[in-house]
Amino acid sequence: MTEQELIERTPYKEVTNKIKVSVLPVPLEESSDLSRHVYTFSYTVRLENLGEETVQLLERYWPVFSGD
Repeated sequence: MTEQELIERTPYKEVTNKIKVSVLPVPLEESSDLSRHVYTFSYTVRLENLGEETVQLLERYWPVFSGD
C-alpha cells in the first residue's frame, strides 16, 4: 500500500473551516526501546482545502498526546 493510500485510510482526520487535516503515524522501531517503553514515531501530515477560497497556512501547532 502506498503512503497516499495509507493516509487516505487513516482514522486520524479532522475537518475545520473546510480544511481537512489527516495524520499518518508510523512507528520507528529502530529508534524505539521497547524494554523501557519508549516508542518513537514519524508523522505524515496532509492538509486539504475542501473549499473554493484560496487559503494560506500562517502558523501551526501540533499537540501530541501519550496513550498513557
